[in-house]
Amino acid sequence: MAHEVFHIEPGFEPMLAALGLDSLQGALQCQAALIKDQRGRRDVIRVEAITPDGQPLRLFVKRMTRSYLKDGLRTRLIRGSVVSRARIEFENTLRVIRAGFAAGRPVAWGEKCGALRERASVIITAEAEGTPLDQWLACEGAVSRRRRVLRELGCWLRELHARGIGFPDLFARHVFVNERDRASFCLIDLARIDFVEGQMPLAVKARDLAALHASVPLHRVKLTDRLRVLTAYVPSRSGRRELLRFIR
Repeated sequence: MAHEVFHIEPGFEPMLAALGLDSLQGALQCQAALIKDQRGRRDVIRVEAITPDGQPLRLFVKRMTRSYLKDGLRTRLIRGSVVSRARIEFENTLRVIRAGFAAGRPVAWGEKCGALRERASVIITAEAEGTPLDQWLACEGAVSRRRRVLRELGCWLRELHARGIGFPDLFARHVFVNERDRASFCLIDLARIDFVEGQMPLAVKARDLAALHASVPLHRVKLTDRLRVLTAYVPSRSGRRELLRFIR
């Protein structure tokens, strides 16, 4: 059955109304700085906003206007009705935050779905704090600082998996690094998440590590640094050997 919905998180209504982003149609028609355009299937725009207390806030509006029929059929089979990619990403992001991990704050989502497929959807998120990992790795810095952050990255990923969260799109551009007394990490683009009950399968662990490994050019991160992340993730030598068999 066809339906259209637009949801705004509490407290953001006045800000989005001022920007004309308080409806699905308004978000789809908004003209702003284009960040990404994927062959007309989806795009991402950047919008500069002001919060009710006068603070600047950068928003990212992801708009999906051409979906695959298989995606609609899959969600209809699993959930009983067609559910958009924007709604799935919004729900995944909230679930990751509730599990205790940082993610780009979700502000709003909307969808227009037919009986068999998504027709259009939008998700609006606040800018993630920090620097994308791929950009952070490109910067020159103290060797000791770099090693410390990479070790903490491995520990963070181990905790993510320990809490039953797998992320097949764990690419360096989807992980933001925040440096204070201790590094913290923030995720974006959470449309595809595996929430696992019980022990995380080894194949899922290896898949996520391989995605992170492959998304960073070899000239940017040397082998010893890659092994530093792996050692922090799996302290035992036998555990590392088992994982590497999957990754290779």
